[in-house]
Amino acid sequence: VAGLKVDITSSDELEKLSQYTRDMWGGADMWICNAATNGYLFKELESTPTDVIKEVAATNIMGTLLTAREGIRSMQKREGPGFIILLEGAGGGGDPTPKYAAYGVTKAGIRQLASSLTSELR
Repeated sequence: VAGLKVDITSSDELEKLSQYTRDMWGGADMWICNAATNGYLFKELESTPTDVIKEVAATNIMGTLLTAREGIRSMQKREGPGFIILLEGAGGGGDPTPKYAAYGVTKAGIRQLASSLTSELR
């Protein structure tokens, strides 16, 4: 087990993390994608500043996609099964997320990503 500080919205930093796992262990056995922020704000969407919406989308959507991609890359050359764990959150099942709609919409896509990756990686 190792921990490294990484900006999950930076593909360069995530590539370094993925390379680190290959150098240390030949790749990861398990990769957890837990990108999440609500922008530390609970307001109706109409009152949510654009910069907060961008932060939520960048972290929760791009962060999850880039992190999952690097998890796949880390596992490609190793023998045996690997596991990518995609964590949802409020809104992941389509439930309403009043006062943090931007968060909910970003989490609603996690199930679709899991379904797509399951098909791609078989």
